[in-house]
Amino acid sequence: MNKKVELIVPKNHISISSVVDINEICQPLFQHTDINFFLYGRIYNDDSAFCLSNNVSVIEDNLSSLKDKTFSWNSVDTLAQENSSHINRYANQSVWMVKNTLTNKLMNHYNNLLQIGNGIEIAEKFTDYYEIVWFDSYINKDLIGFYFSNLEILEHFILYFREKASKIIKEAEQHKISPNRDQEYQSFIQQNANIQHVDGTEILTLSNKIQLKRYPISIYDKTTNLSSKEFNCLYYLARGYSQKEIGRTCGISDRTVESHLDKIKGKLNIYNKKKLIELFYASRLARLKPIIDKGDKR
Repeated sequence: MNKKVELIVPKNHISISSVVDINEICQPLFQHTDINFFLYGRIYNDDSAFCLSNNVSVIEDNLSSLKDKTFSWNSVDTLAQENSSHINRYANQSVWMVKNTLTNKLMNHYNNLLQIGNGIEIAEKFTDYYEIVWFDSYINKDLIGFYFSNLEILEHFILYFREKASKIIKEAEQHKISPNRDQEYQSFIQQNANIQHVDGTEILTLSNKIQLKRYPISIYDKTTNLSSKEFNCLYYLARGYSQKEIGRTCGISDRTVESHLDKIKGKLNIYNKKKLIELFYASRLARLKPIIDKGDKR
């Protein structure tokens, strides 16, 4: 009988050492909603992975599931196909409730020990990896209505998190765990539903606190960053607004709108309006909402 090897995550591993930083980045979300648990992870097509969270115990459980190969690229693909159609689905993206997908063992552990397991997971498929984001709550078990009524703010927070945690994510990519690389992996482990009505002002305050400096949009596996003003103009263009209507909505001149749209076309090298709008709706940006600063007329 093979001896079962316990997974021990060394204290200096990025998934552990970043917990305080992750918690700090999540404070705007935690302060203005009942969400108080967050996990961000990536599973690559070779089944290597990393996860970042404000909860150490869940990190250990997720890394253990990698060791046991209970969660992999293929398993996420299967979950996406089986669960997303009756919950929510966008291009390359799936949304499902955590309680519908966790194994009984993990479900019991999260419910009994951590008092979570009633959250939502948002998975997006990129060329080389699946991005998994998990929102949950220790204090409120009736957040299903909130999740699905506020998907756009969760989407917005994911981009905010990627921006604020970019250095942590980069380091985590360099220290991925891979159950398929036995020698490397063994070396590693030997080291130490009712709708909830939410105060709209809280959501607005949260939106203002997690404003993005850059709005990433991908084409042909290349990511281009738009400014907030460029994103606003593209958002309303995709919804059929004329340049004059965009200018009036955003509080800027028609000429400024034209300038922003020209910059977008140049950045993406797409000069066809229909193709530009198709690209926008295939991206995560289509699920966000603009934050308009009427005081800035530039």
